[in-house]
Amino acid sequence: MFHRFVRITPRWGAWPSTSTPSKASFVRSLYISSRIQAQAPGQTVSPGHITDPSEESFKNIEITRPPRTNESIDAQRRRIVYQSRKRGILENDLLLSNFVNRHVPIYERPQLDELDILLEIPDWDLYYCLTDKQPIPQQLSQLSVWPALQSYVREKRTTVLMMPNLKS
Repeated sequence: MFHRFVRITPRWGAWPSTSTPSKASFVRSLYISSRIQAQAPGQTVSPGHITDPSEESFKNIEITRPPRTNESIDAQRRRIVYQSRKRGILENDLLLSNFVNRHVPIYERPQLDELDILLEIPDWDLYYCLTDKQPIPQQLSQLSVWPALQSYVREKRTTVLMMPNLKS
């Protein structure tokens, strides 16, 4: 494994440092550990070079979330409410938080588990599926909460969506 230290400066960006930083500069430095292939003699690598993600070693990476064992249904509801409000893009925040505010109090464990699956989908993929900009994957269309979410998104509104107030 090749370790590379990259110093981040506010004005000029990042550059690699071949020396080990002191403790004080380590606090200001960003430590990056990446698998960089050994270079042939004469081959140059630009600062900040990272292995190409299209290479074979990156193709079958699957990131799974840790299992949530012994989570009460109330804790699951609160977590889903939080996760629906704290997405990456505002459009999904508004759509999902209002949908969750309306439906989570009446949903039981199977529907909440399906909402968990929905919340794991990357923001733009979910947004494009909800707004019919890209085809809906089969695993989404099989969820029982998907039709309700789609009909909520397609609903005609006369008011601007705002995040619902949190309940204490």
